[in-house]
Amino acid sequence: MPDSNQAPEKNRSPGIALFMVISAMAVLSVLVTEFTYVTQVNQRMAYDGADQVKALYLAKSGVKISLLRIKMYQQINTFLGADKTGIAGSIPRKLVEKVWSFPFLFPIPAGLPGISASDNDAIKKFTADSGFDGSFMSVIESESSKYNLNSILQQFAPQSATGPTGTSGPTGTSGPTGSTAPTGSTAPTGFNAESARKSLSDYLFQIYNDKTENDRDFAENYRDLRFDELMDAIYEWADRSYQPRSRDDRHPVTPKRAPFYSLSELHMIRHMDDTLYDLLAPALTVSSTPGINVNKMDEKTLKALVPGIVKEEVAEFFKYRDTEEKDNSFKNEDGFFNYLRDHISIFRRDDKEIARYKEDLQKRNIRIIIDETIFRISVQAQVNKASRRIQAWATLKTKKDTKEKTSPPAPLQAPWLPPAGPANAKPDRWKSGLKINNMRIF
Repeated sequence: MPDSNQAPEKNRSPGIALFMVISAMAVLSVLVTEFTYVTQVNQRMAYDGADQVKALYLAKSGVKISLLRIKMYQQINTFLGADKTGIAGSIPRKLVEKVWSFPFLFPIPAGLPGISASDNDAIKKFTADSGFDGSFMSVIESESSKYNLNSILQQFAPQSATGPTGTSGPTGTSGPTGSTAPTGSTAPTGFNAESARKSLSDYLFQIYNDKTENDRDFAENYRDLRFDELMDAIYEWADRSYQPRSRDDRHPVTPKRAPFYSLSELHMIRHMDDTLYDLLAPALTVSSTPGINVNKMDEKTLKALVPGIVKEEVAEFFKYRDTEEKDNSFKNEDGFFNYLRDHISIFRRDDKEIARYKEDLQKRNIRIIIDETIFRISVQAQVNKASRRIQAWATLKTKKDTKEKTSPPAPLQAPWLPPAGPANAKPDRWKSGLKINNMRIF
């Protein structure tokens, strides 16, 4: 006899079916949610990838615009140099240099002071018609305004006004060395290694000392730093003929005993950490610059260039050079030396003191220049949340450069064949008068 508490089989079937339907819907919901999430992630990755590509080419556009500005600067200088009407003398040098030195932004800001309503409308129309999705900013800086870290080596003497020669050397995160080391008659005859080392040491110590006096936390953290040992490590790294005064066999990196090809090599020197690197690196270069540009150098470089100059004289120097009322930029080396003679107390208005100072510069491997030929281009581009950055180092060929040999014309041949020529022919990197030595993409 059947148990009265047991439900019939047909009464349990609807409950099982309902449970199976609910389970299936839950599984489908999880799958649909997962598929939707994966699709959204893939879509976002595709959009981000497209934005990265757009940002990269936008940054490359900024580099090309910067090169165009440098080329314009060269052509303006050429025109003014050949001008015989007297108009060149009425155009301030600073105004000409703004062709390359003024930062460039895109989209071009509208509503700037001094711009008329019609010009604002033209700027807005140009921005709308350009088709660019993002924005970029390009900055062109003078490399010759910085102190050359390789100036302690005789073979890396400042190049003459004829510009760089030789082939490009190894490069790194801070830019190219620019050319091979000059030899023979190009090296300074009065070079003194001790004077060159002392000049670099005084320059870096001035930066370090200023930071110590103005930053209490920095002074506390580096109160035990032996600056002479840091400089000893720098000399040992770059100069194979230098005999270090102290060694640390526990340091994991063996000294290179060769010139700096990149400022990043400072990270491998004992006693150098990230804080010290961030302090010293912006004031240094490893590019083979023709000298120090006295029209672009900053306060740190001036103090290193003219040991003994006092604080008030430093302020007066930049007030005189950078005044907007008159073009007081130095037109030649003698103009700079004459200013030192007449305004800096250590020279006492004495031409003999100036002559001794010039001899000292030669021993320190330093040459004075007034025109810029080595440029560092920095471009930051952004499209939505994607950003790319490019740094490039360019050398501008001057009118005093040696004339290049021209190849004979290629013989006539069928138009569908490539032009005939020597098998080892190399492209002329100086054809445009502007050469990119190195480029880094971040």
